Amino acid sequence: MEENNKTGKIALRPRIVYSGIFFACVAFGVATGIWLWFQNRELRAMKSLQPIVYYSVSKDEPFINAGDIVAEDNKGTFQAEKEALIRKKSDFIEADLKNMKLSLYKDGEVKNIYTILRKGKMGSFWETTTGIYSVGAKSANHFSSIAKVWMPYGIQFYGNFFIHGWPYYADGTLLQSSYSGGCIRLDTDDAEKVFTFAKYGMPVLVFEEQPKRTLYESLTYSDGASDMPIVQAEAAIVTDMDTGEVLLDKNINEPLPLGALTKTMTALTTSEVVNLERTITAQAWMLEKPTSDNFLKTGERYRGFDLLYPLLMQSSNDAASVLGSFLGEPSTVIQMNKKAKGLGMVNTTFVDVTGESDGNISTLMDLSRLAQYILEKRGFIFGVSIGTEYPEQKSIAFQNLTNYNPFVGEKGITGVIGGRTDAVGFTVLTAWNFSKEGKSPRNILIGVLGSNDANSDIMAIRAWIEKNFGMK
Repeated sequence: MEENNKTGKIALRPRIVYSGIFFACVAFGVATGIWLWFQNRELRAMKSLQPIVYYSVSKDEPFINAGDIVAEDNKGTFQAEKEALIRKKSDFIEADLKNMKLSLYKDGEVKNIYTILRKGKMGSFWETTTGIYSVGAKSANHFSSIAKVWMPYGIQFYGNFFIHGWPYYADGTLLQSSYSGGCIRLDTDDAEKVFTFAKYGMPVLVFEEQPKRTLYESLTYSDGASDMPIVQAEAAIVTDMDTGEVLLDKNINEPLPLGALTKTMTALTTSEVVNLERTITAQAWMLEKPTSDNFLKTGERYRGFDLLYPLLMQSSNDAASVLGSFLGEPSTVIQMNKKAKGLGMVNTTFVDVTGESDGNISTLMDLSRLAQYILEKRGFIFGVSIGTEYPEQKSIAFQNLTNYNPFVGEKGITGVIGGRTDAVGFTVLTAWNFSKEGKSPRNILIGVLGSNDANSDIMAIRAWIEKNFGMK
């Protein structure tokens, strides 16, 4: 150092200034290298086939962002969202399950198109869900605890559903299957490119255009059509679930307490965000409530799928409480409301998993959307409600379980969900398969809210359908 005689300040020698610049550059280079190392660690891990954790989600925890979607009720909803993203010049992923193509959009324009090799089997437990989602967890080599296989370049887009490359077992043997477990499966090289393109939160649009028949293709009034049926319920609806068209309505847009029908959303939400093969121990705090039905035992372990049976066949509050405890009831209720929003149920609110509170409110128009989604994507919920056993899900833990639902065993019944509470009376949704000579069978929803005699109301409506539309 040398002293500046005029100012009394200390001046640095030039060589020290140069040294400072040098070390700053080195520090910047090291920081950049570390950043690039983290950015590319997934790809390096894949090259060595070593599992890594990215956006960490423990294998013992369910994904709980499944409800953050807007459901694709029809092609129009999907197309409108896609056009909005294009106008905004957004980056997004589109999966067309009908044509089996996955497209990457960069700045609103198609950048690449890849072939989808496998999807979930239609009508199965793991049919690939449709809707408007977003990129969640990513892992260069994701392990599926359900299928016990490694899934290269896994990109979670909804609950347990991923986009990924071709799966393989621990010994390197490739998985041989005609369908996926609900995921969107690509060639591994293509999956790597999609993995690199995908960023957390990026929209993922999944759709599968289905031919929709019009109401009058199979449901036309017969000669001598009669007046509307006499229904005592506060609200009633008849919907063609194949088209979404309403055949009969009474106060279908009036928000009313849901009562036991709340458990329909409890079943749907847990089936999509929890691996139902998991088990849970029933704790005293789950069961010792004023609304307990004493069906489950403290200290016993129960599998998630098995709990659906008492939940839907007997409207068991205990089963609802334990199922909700996989996530914790507050988190489950949050997911129920997100799912309702995603399905377009704009007049629906959930406050618990059992339906005991009058704060659980919906309309029959909203519930018809819920029923249509269940029919299309989670039909086993209706099946469980009428006691259907599914061999692929192994044995049912609750043997000789009495079904409290009315209409079980009636010709054409495919689902019954609901029950009665003192505060709101009967709240019931029933799904039927009606047929007509020379016409295709149709899936019809009959639902009532706030009924003093749901059986009479629904049977009166059923007789009206049979007489006026010639359906049996």
